[in-house]
Amino acid sequence: MLSDIQKAEFQQAGVVRLTGVFSEADAHRMCQKIWDHLAEKHGIRPDNPATWTIRQPTGFQALTRSRAFNAIATPLLENTLDQILGEGAWEKPDYWGAPLVTFPGHSPEWQVPKSQWHLDFSPRGRVHPLPGVRVLAFLAPVAPRGGGTLVVQGSHTLVERLVAAGGAGRGHSTEVRNVLARASAWFRNLWANGGDTDRIRRFMTEGDVVDGVAVRVIELTGSPGDVILMHPWAFHAPSPNCGTTPRVMMSHSVFRAGALAWEA
Repeated sequence: MLSDIQKAEFQQAGVVRLTGVFSEADAHRMCQKIWDHLAEKHGIRPDNPATWTIRQPTGFQALTRSRAFNAIATPLLENTLDQILGEGAWEKPDYWGAPLVTFPGHSPEWQVPKSQWHLDFSPRGRVHPLPGVRVLAFLAPVAPRGGGTLVVQGSHTLVERLVAAGGAGRGHSTEVRNVLARASAWFRNLWANGGDTDRIRRFMTEGDVVDGVAVRVIELTGSPGDVILMHPWAFHAPSPNCGTTPRVMMSHSVFRAGALAWEA
């Protein structure tokens, strides 16, 4: 269950961490299923970096539909989703999780990216209650600069304000990025080419205050069994893996019952 501190963290930052949601043994079993799939489909082996030729492999749909990753849906996770979305108010998936795998060795240096910043949920309709939440689960350790997702903490609040004021257009990520770029030099430089020689310092260390909201890029790291819940309207992007081990995580969007109907 979320503590008052965790509730405040989710409201202010747009992300909150849960530790030990599922066991390390379950994490290892789910991770092994991914490795078995990668070996069969691509010849990729965990003990042979020479085979890590695909930066971000895809095509895990059949594995997900086999319920290979349903172990992430423990009572702790479900009870926490009840807290955030309301008991009985969200749609329980038949199968959980889409693998997120990022191999090292494909980027010369680690940097805050300028592209691929996006929203997973279209920001339109009602601001409250939430239309859903993004679940990010760690199946293997993810260290700093090891390919973890980057999130602009506080961005969800600015998007909520745009939705409430009718300023988010049709709810496409590009439209919302353009609105924020016009309103803030910080956002404009975050997802534009040129103008910043030290992006890590500016966007991750210093951050900024935009319309009274503190914003900063944070990196999602964690241990097997950890889960991060992310606000549906938080801007995020993939990052390079400049570590020595693959990033192996799961993601899943949990929707409030009826949310997709009113979004359409």
